[in-house]
Amino acid sequence: MLHSRLDFLIIRVVGEGLGLAPLLDVGWTPALEDAVDLVLHLVVDMGTVLVAAALDHGFSSLCHERYPRALSPICWEEASEPRPMMRGMDLASAAAKLYALLPSEFTAERNRAAKAARAEGNSLLAKQIGRLPKPSTAAWAVNMLALRKPDEVAQVLELGESLRRAQEDLDPASMRELGQQRHKVLAAVVRQARALATDLGVTVSDAAATEMEATLRAAMADPDAADAVRSGHLVRTLASNGFEPVDLSGAVAVPGVLSEAPHKRAKKTADDDGERRAEQERRAEQERRAEESRAEEKRREREEAQTEVDEAERAVQQAEAELSDAEHHLSEVASRRSELNKELGELRARISELEEELTAVDREAGYAERTRKLAARLAEQEHSAARRARERLDRL
Repeated sequence: MLHSRLDFLIIRVVGEGLGLAPLLDVGWTPALEDAVDLVLHLVVDMGTVLVAAALDHGFSSLCHERYPRALSPICWEEASEPRPMMRGMDLASAAAKLYALLPSEFTAERNRAAKAARAEGNSLLAKQIGRLPKPSTAAWAVNMLALRKPDEVAQVLELGESLRRAQEDLDPASMRELGQQRHKVLAAVVRQARALATDLGVTVSDAAATEMEATLRAAMADPDAADAVRSGHLVRTLASNGFEPVDLSGAVAVPGVLSEAPHKRAKKTADDDGERRAEQERRAEQERRAEESRAEEKRREREEAQTEVDEAERAVQQAEAELSDAEHHLSEVASRRSELNKELGELRARISELEEELTAVDREAGYAERTRKLAARLAEQEHSAARRARERLDRL
């Protein structure tokens, strides 16, 4: 009889393989237990395969307790000697480990993984792993960026999605602004990727950095290319002409890792469309309110402008009245000035006459002074003569 979880696991594996899943789903009965017990005895030679499946599901201890060494050699081999961790590994998980390595480690680890898969009896997986190409330096650097700095990659890809949306909406202002952001963001992310590579001991040349920027630019332009970059499985770099879909042939180590991306993206696109419609409605409402606000503001501005015009016209009338008064006063002042100029002219003429008279008087005064002096000398002479005459008279 069967009593352990391992029994049930084996029953489930065998039952599903024989088409007994409906019976197993109905419920567990004694009759079903006897039937499955009989089937289990018939497939005892398959014990190795079944127990391997049990090991992969974490039932090694039950395997050791329930089955002897003769019936389950893999159980006892697992207990006595660790096996390579390739059981249950598919190509995608193997590639994920390999493309997270340094370029110098890739070839040796790929060969070891292929050898381990071959030792497990999975020759197809071994061949697939052995064919995985070593990524170029630029592709490796982009993979490291996707694996170790996913936030920076997400920023680039979200900016690309915004750019594509702006192009679809024919929004030139957003396209211009986002285009300027793209240049700055790409330059910054490429610098971070080169610094990350340097920290890991790998030098990224200027040419490889240019290829990295072209790859990120292509990922911004094409959602499938964005999925390829996001996967971290790039083998070569990408390029975009901005019009046609990016050529991804041979660009991703395991194309299957991208198979679910379109479905997820379609769902995301539907969600985004709904969000976009809601955003458009919100923007339309904001624009309507903004338009009303602008109209109200314009009305207030017109009222203020009309008030200013009225005040300006009143000021003009007052200024014109003041100008008329000033012109009248100026006329009076000009007339008075003319009269004063006339009087001044007359006075200047009179002064000129008086100056001439003064000059003549000065000449007469000079002549009179000379005459006086001459008369004074004559008088002095006459006094002297008279004095001498008296003296003579006195002597007589």
